[in-house]
Amino acid sequence: MKILIIYTGGTIGMVKDNLSKALKPGGVNGIDTFLKLENLDQYCETLSIKEPIDSSSFDQRYYTELSSLIKDKYYNYDSFLILMGTDTMAYVSSLLSFCISGLSKPILFTGGQKSLYEQKSDSIGNLKEAIVGLKNNSFPNEVGVYFAKQWHRAVAVTKQHSSDSDAYESTMDVHYVPDIGVDFDICTEISNTVAILKLTPFDSELGLLALLKEEKINAIVLEVFGAGNLPNLSDRLTTIMEQRMRQGLKVVVTSQCAYGDLDTGRYHSGSKLSSLGFLEAGGMTKESIVAKILFLLEKNLSTNEFSSMFQKKIRGE
Repeated sequence: MKILIIYTGGTIGMVKDNLSKALKPGGVNGIDTFLKLENLDQYCETLSIKEPIDSSSFDQRYYTELSSLIKDKYYNYDSFLILMGTDTMAYVSSLLSFCISGLSKPILFTGGQKSLYEQKSDSIGNLKEAIVGLKNNSFPNEVGVYFAKQWHRAVAVTKQHSSDSDAYESTMDVHYVPDIGVDFDICTEISNTVAILKLTPFDSELGLLALLKEEKINAIVLEVFGAGNLPNLSDRLTTIMEQRMRQGLKVVVTSQCAYGDLDTGRYHSGSKLSSLGFLEAGGMTKESIVAKILFLLEKNLSTNEFSSMFQKKIRGE
């Protein structure tokens, strides 16, 4: 069993700065020492991205570096363990899941709310148990997140607590069947931009108008009320919206509620969504919505093709 551990940064590998005493990303030396102390080094090799970072800075450039590493090393290892910060782990793991086809081995993400080098750190258990689980073939051949003794499907997980060791929750599609008989490949380049706008009852239309006027934004996720309601839109905004959508802008709506699906036809204020051509995200996590949009935008699909693919379950989301 050969496991490649890729360190990208995040709390799990952070050390205190000598001057400020604030945590900053460390290197793989401390992780290597931990593996030796736990007698796990015989199963693992470690690698780091060029510049380990706080996960809040994990943008398209770092996604390209990480996914390219996995693509390059894919046939040399039995599984992959990605160490990164918890704040954006759900976004990155979900994006990687959508962008991989033909996956035949586990790719696992883990991290911690405390540094590996702190006493009673959750990182210790998360890292050790993730490695042991990979060694014993305990995880499915999917992209997943392992945290607080639980495996989560990447496209279904979301971070719910900023500091608790049990920070994640997910909803699982038990009927999902991974790709079978498909050649392995990864989309490593993400060039588009998605914006999320959370509506409030007190909004003017300025925020949405500003997003519509920004041509570099390729998709907008609107967090609407309840089962799918939104305020009345002015004729001016509707006209600009329709014009941008004819030019290729994608608009996806999701509920601000943590639980329950959209039912946009239930109220008159929600029924206008379909007439405007907005797509409904159902019960998907916000992280998965963003990741799926980014993945599909790279395929240069027609409007109808994009709509069809977005509504179809691809990775059990």
